[in-house]
Amino acid sequence: MPDNLLTSLRVALAERIAPIFDFDVTPEVPDQVNPPCAWIDVDRSKPADYTLAFGGRWAAWKFKVTVLASPTIIESAQDAIDQYLDPRGALITALHDDLDDALQTLANGNVQVLNAAAYSGYPMGDVTYMGAQLIVQVRA
Repeated sequence: MPDNLLTSLRVALAERIAPIFDFDVTPEVPDQVNPPCAWIDVDRSKPADYTLAFGGRWAAWKFKVTVLASPTIIESAQDAIDQYLDPRGALITALHDDLDDALQTLANGNVQVLNAAAYSGYPMGDVTYMGAQLIVQVRA
């Protein structure tokens, strides 16, 4: 694990998600994408809420988990995104589960998917992919 908390949380989130589906998951925004894929990014609008910290011991960190399916011209692209966003589906369930992994160690079970956002086409070069973002809060 990296020696700073924010990077460690991104890596732990990526490691938690990677086994669920057979696609690449990176703890940072990739230079190139090969969907289906996902990446972890800090929610830039409000990355951390320190007002919840008691004595500076922890904060609520917000991350965007961006998931891309296939090009929007393929009819199954929207179905794939719907599957990823299903509240009873494997992705959401895994983010909420208390698994014995690095994310559990760092966050002590304080992981919550707050909402889905940006359900739309994502232009990447000459191709537009169907995708969505999950806003995930981790208290660590």
